[in-house]
Amino acid sequence: MGRIYTAPIKELSIAGPVDLASIYMNSNNAVARIRRIWLALTNTTLPTAQQLEMLLSLYSAATQGSGGTTPTPNPEDPGDSASSATLHVGDTVASSGTLAWQWPDGMYVFTGRDLVLSFDLVVPKTYLFVFRCPSTPTGATPPIVNGGVEWEEIGK
Repeated sequence: MGRIYTAPIKELSIAGPVDLASIYMNSNNAVARIRRIWLALTNTTLPTAQQLEMLLSLYSAATQGSGGTTPTPNPEDPGDSASSATLHVGDTVASSGTLAWQWPDGMYVFTGRDLVLSFDLVVPKTYLFVFRCPSTPTGATPPIVNGGVEWEEIGK
């Protein structure tokens, strides 16, 4: 079994296309297996009821986006070493690279999303995983979400 890490998505406004979270596996021996992604609406003023388009993507020869934050991943076991991944949350300039794999998903804005992957989504070293909302939501009040992403690093 590998080492489990989580990273928060905190008070993220989805006012336009945004990389909700991206994980880049640096060139070491570790790979990541994405385990779970979750989002919940936190607005105090309700946004327009709508379905938000989501994409899970895997890129090679990739560049992470910019304009967001770079939170420190939290190990599940406090004795574990720091994550090998470079994490970004809320990038407004999209990540790019050679698309290796993509899976469409969605979220009804009022119910949120708790996606526990039933398949192995492995991020090899020097690859980038991106969880993205590729389109602009409708309405005057953008959805604001909290959530997170959980992954297992194998081979550290």
